[in-house]
Amino acid sequence: MGLKDCDREMRLFSKGVCTPEPQQLQQLVMRWQRCEGLCFAAVAERMQQDAATASAAAAAAAGAQGEITLQQLQQQQQLIKTAEARAETAAAKTKLLQQHCGDVCLQQLAHLLPEA
Repeated sequence: MGLKDCDREMRLFSKGVCTPEPQQLQQLVMRWQRCEGLCFAAVAERMQQDAATASAAAAAAAGAQGEITLQQLQQQQQLIKTAEARAETAAAKTKLLQQHCGDVCLQQLAHLLPEA
């Protein structure tokens, strides 16, 4: 199940298309946890790729210090800044997804509680 499938299924529950039974709610929570794990894995993978790009740029700078021009150094610095910005964006998106999933789960739990 991909992240899109998780999001679609959680939207169905949050819109009241179906009211989950306790077992369905447990499955929803498990799917949410899986979605969260997939999101964390995607962010970690992207951060690793960006770190590798920055590391390669730094290694190139160290290996050819005498030959690297100021323009090349500026390009490498821009690559590093871009990688950092991507990591920050991915972290922000992950946080928003976590909040959305948490809100959906809380709404579903509220449906299962007896009315006072």
